[in-house]
Amino acid sequence: MTNKTRTILSQLPLLLSLSFGASVSAEVYRWTDSDGKLHFSDHPPQKDDVKAVNVELSPTTKLSVPTASTEDGVTGEALHNVKKKVVMYATSWCQYCEKARKYFRKNKIHYVEYDVEKQPKRMKEFKRRGGTGFPLILIGKKHKMHGFSASGFERRYGDPKS
Repeated sequence: MTNKTRTILSQLPLLLSLSFGASVSAEVYRWTDSDGKLHFSDHPPQKDDVKAVNVELSPTTKLSVPTASTEDGVTGEALHNVKKKVVMYATSWCQYCEKARKYFRKNKIHYVEYDVEKQPKRMKEFKRRGGTGFPLILIGKKHKMHGFSASGFERRYGDPKS
């Protein structure tokens, strides 16, 4: 083993401890929808009354799962009750998109919606993901729906009432 290699190996524990000790920060947006449901996201929604929440994490930070009961007095289910991430690429005029919105609200399913007409970046994502009609709904990491039906969604997501 060369002296250079020994020097690097002897300093490796120090380098590793420094890299794991660094904190991570992220910007999180928090808002309440018209139904009083509290949302958190890493993308700002299309409204003005959004509060940016600064979150700093380090390897020793313990995370707890907050409920939707906050200083705003909004009540709701704990965020850990979300089964799978649901993302909907939609338009404002689409009847099936509205049907999906109503279903998600009725069944308290947390979802992220992107209006592809107002957000060109999201239209590119929609096309890249194979979108040809609306809505395009992504469920978890494996499932994709073109259009919307309650039974089709439940097959992919699971029964939201359970």
